[in-house]
Amino acid sequence: MHKNQDQAQKELLIIENMIKDLKPPVYAFEKLIKQSDFRILISVLLSSRTKDTVTAKASEKLFNIASTPEQMHDLSEQEIEKLIYPVGFYRQKAKHIKKISAFLKDGKNVPDTQKELELLPGVGRKTANLVLSLAFNIPRITVDIHVFRISQRLS
Repeated sequence: MHKNQDQAQKELLIIENMIKDLKPPVYAFEKLIKQSDFRILISVLLSSRTKDTVTAKASEKLFNIASTPEQMHDLSEQEIEKLIYPVGFYRQKAKHIKKISAFLKDGKNVPDTQKELELLPGVGRKTANLVLSLAFNIPRITVDIHVFRISQRLS
């Protein structure tokens, strides 16, 4: 491990220790989705512009019905929409989930590079980085525009 990665790991451990007693909803959410790379990808896709609690409920509902690309592909877009509602942009996300499932069915793996992930419908830089971090333990920093803007104002 490089010196910068080692320092980053130490800093992440400090932050995790500071917040572990707070039991943020994201911990329960991660436990739910970390059962497979596919679940991680789909849940991270659902989480965009959606509160963690809403995403967790929608993910759980969806994965209770279909937890593999093959099962998901067998659902109609309308069925997926009903299962993931009220996540933000649920209709568009249902289309993306259907296309991703079609791509991954027949035993294909979730891509493990940013470039390949970003080729999937609905997957941008932030989503790709979060999937790489959660599914493949590749160190990535994933922040939204608000964190970026605040950090720029502070510097």
